[in-house]
Order: sequence, then C-alpha cells, then structure tokens
Amino acid sequence: MRSRLTSRALKASSPHRGRSNPTSGHSDNGEKAPGGGIDASRTLENDHLVSRMGGQMKFDPQEVARGLRMSWSLATARQWTAENPAAGQCNVTAILVHELFGGELLKTCLPEGDHFYNRIAGQRYDFTDSQFSQPIFYSDILTTRSEAERGATSSEVAALRAAFARHCSSSG
Repeated sequence: MRSRLTSRALKASSPHRGRSNPTSGHSDNGEKAPGGGIDASRTLENDHLVSRMGGQMKFDPQEVARGLRMSWSLATARQWTAENPAAGQCNVTAILVHELFGGELLKTCLPEGDHFYNRIAGQRYDFTDSQFSQPIFYSDILTTRSEAERGATSSEVAALRAAFARHCSSSG
C-alpha cells in the first residue's frame, strides 16, 4: 500500500530537543566546517535562498512537500523516475529540509539501506516515503549530516536547493 504525501507529519516518538542536533553540533545558523567553525558558504547560500523566497522561511509542511515534488529530478537523485519521483531523494531532501528549517536529521534502517528524514518541532516529516510500496516502521535514529551526505553528492544537494528556490519563489 503506497503512503500518501499528505501523511508525512507523524507525531515523533521522542520529545522535541530544540532546533539543533545535539549529536552533530549542527545548528540553524550554518553547518560546522571540517575545522569546527561555521561553513560560511553554506550559510550564505541559505541566506540567499531565504531572500529569494520573500525573506522568511516559515515551515509549512504542505508547501514544502509541493515544492519538493516539483524540484525532484534526475539531477537531484539518480534513482528518480516520472513514475516514482521520490525514489532516491531521501538523503538530499532530508539535508535540504534540515538546512532550511533546522530540527533533527533521523534515519531508519531498511532492507534497501538507510532511509533519511527529519523531525521539526517534535514531529516527524518524511517527504519521500511515497517511494516505498510498504509502510515504514520508523526507528527514528538521530543521525548527522555527514552520514546523510554519504548518499547524496554536493551537486545533487545544490540542484535540489536551486530548484526548490525557483519553485518556492515563483509560488505565493
């Protein structure tokens, strides 16, 4: 049974721990650079995206889901198909959502490999669960950006970021 995109917001099983990831030290203000400082280029890219989107990054799950569906392509994940556009998009999607809206990166181990998604304000958001034909039994394991990046190239993340900015700035 294929899950519907509108069912993404599921109550998280653990309490909200704030807008930073206590495991990785990542925060809403930027990502840690290899030396432990903030990666200014990523912060500037996100500031530019916020600016293009009207100066505010309000988290509206339905709007985010719509923008993501319009943004996914072969450029954002090799597994993408027109029949299953969410295929292979979990890493890149979870990374972008974390960049833009904070919260926590989570994963669940599946037979196909690790599946990545987000928790924001104590709620689980899996914008890519429609790629699976069976329901997911989530384990909500707290993870890091670097672990999620193992399944997404920097060019895929950049492609999703740019497409999402285009689609979100043109709506409204």
